Amino acid sequence: MRSMQDSQEERLGLGAQAMGEAMARRDHFGLRQGRGKAFGGTLWDKQAIRAKAVARWARSAGARDISTETALALDAGDDSVA
Repeated sequence: MRSMQDSQEERLGLGAQAMGEAMARRDHFGLRQGRGKAFGGTLWDKQAIRAKAVARWARSAGARDISTETALALDAGDDSVA
């Protein structure tokens, strides 16, 4: 039978994998924005696209920080279920 500690570590690992994938997609999207052309300019010139990209970057940075803090707490032996 698995312990609650194993379950916490498993969830953290899956979250870290998802975070890595999200950040890779975010970075790939950022690289493409300067080259992509739409409606007579680059994608980065479009305010709506720029606002969505910045919001996604902020969310992914926040999620990364939460994951890091959770990993540190788990490593220190704290109960990180809450």
